[in-house]
Amino acid sequence: MGYHVAIIRTSGEENDSITLAELQDHSARNSDWTLETTESHPSYTYTGATPLTCWLTDGELWTTNPDEEGLKIMLGLASDLGARVRGDEFETYNDDLTTYNHPDDVKAKGQAAESGEELMRKARKRQWKLNLSIASFFIVIALIASRCSG
Repeated sequence: MGYHVAIIRTSGEENDSITLAELQDHSARNSDWTLETTESHPSYTYTGATPLTCWLTDGELWTTNPDEEGLKIMLGLASDLGARVRGDEFETYNDDLTTYNHPDDVKAKGQAAESGEELMRKARKRQWKLNLSIASFFIVIALIASRCSG
């Protein structure tokens, strides 16, 4: 896994997808960018001094674990595309690499938190069942041992 960073474009709470055609147009105007299309996910690679590859999935360009220079490259691309750079925890990056909570992400952040809480509840429930099963097993073994020794 890793730290997932995406270039996204939103209008209100709705995604406004980045398209393959936009990337083709952008790469035609910017020689430092190369577009490679594959059957699964097109990749868009910055070939300048600090190479960076992003993948186009569901209307978002994403990469993992970009360093500070990579984030700056992403911010430049996002500006060209009329988009923004957002991290794993729904934080949006400013040009100076500070972050803020974008108003378009309030609902998505809440849904992610609810989903995380539900996963934790399910995990705790499974753990209680496992603990109860183990304790029951040892109680049965103790009862059997006490009957056999008596």
